[in-house]
Amino acid sequence: MTDRFAGEGALGGSIGYVIEKYDGEAWEIEVSDPRTGETVARFVAGAADLERADPG
Repeated sequence: MTDRFAGEGALGGSIGYVIEKYDGEAWEIEVSDPRTGETVARFVAGAADLERADPG
Protein backbone atom coordinates (compact mmCIF):
# COMPACT_ATOMS: atom_id res chain seq x y z
CA MET A 1 0.00 0.00 0.00
CA THR A 2 1.04 3.62 -0.32
CA ASP A 3 2.28 5.86 2.51
CA ARG A 4 -1.13 7.56 2.58
CA PHE A 5 -2.07 5.53 5.67
CA ALA A 6 1.15 6.06 7.69
CA GLY A 7 -0.83 8.21 10.13
CA GLU A 8 -3.12 5.23 10.72
CA GLY A 9 -0.14 3.01 11.60
CA ALA A 10 0.35 1.38 8.19
CA LEU A 11 3.59 2.35 6.47
CA GLY A 12 4.08 2.04 2.71
CA GLY A 13 4.77 -1.57 1.83
CA SER A 14 2.77 -2.94 4.77
CA ILE A 15 0.72 -6.03 4.09
CA GLY A 16 -2.95 -5.79 4.92
CA TYR A 17 -5.97 -8.01 4.56
CA VAL A 18 -9.32 -7.18 2.99
CA ILE A 19 -11.99 -7.26 5.68
CA GLU A 20 -14.88 -5.99 3.56
CA LYS A 21 -15.49 -4.81 0.00
CA TYR A 22 -17.75 -1.79 -0.50
CA ASP A 23 -19.61 -0.61 -3.62
CA GLY A 24 -17.28 0.70 -6.28
CA GLU A 25 -13.58 0.23 -5.71
CA ALA A 26 -13.17 0.61 -1.97
CA TRP A 27 -12.06 -1.98 0.57
CA GLU A 28 -11.77 -2.04 4.35
CA ILE A 29 -8.20 -3.11 5.14
CA GLU A 30 -6.69 -4.42 8.36
CA VAL A 31 -2.92 -4.38 8.95
CA SER A 32 -1.37 -6.47 11.73
CA ASP A 33 2.06 -6.54 13.35
CA PRO A 34 3.64 -9.71 11.88
CA ARG A 35 5.45 -10.43 15.16
CA THR A 36 2.46 -10.25 17.49
CA GLY A 37 -0.60 -10.52 15.26
CA GLU A 38 -1.97 -7.37 16.91
CA THR A 39 -3.99 -5.05 14.67
CA VAL A 40 -2.05 -1.82 14.08
CA ALA A 41 -4.32 -0.16 11.50
CA ARG A 42 -7.79 -0.46 10.00
CA PHE A 43 -9.05 1.84 7.24
CA VAL A 44 -10.91 2.10 3.93
CA ALA A 45 -8.69 2.32 0.83
CA GLY A 46 -9.23 2.73 -2.88
CA ALA A 47 -7.62 0.76 -5.70
CA ALA A 48 -4.95 3.44 -6.30
CA ASP A 49 -3.63 2.92 -2.75
CA LEU A 50 -3.30 -0.85 -2.93
CA GLU A 51 -1.25 -3.46 -4.73
CA ARG A 52 -2.06 -7.15 -4.76
CA ALA A 53 0.53 -9.18 -2.84
CA ASP A 54 1.90 -12.46 -4.13
CA PRO A 55 0.42 -15.13 -1.84
CA GLY A 56 3.37 -17.44 -2.52
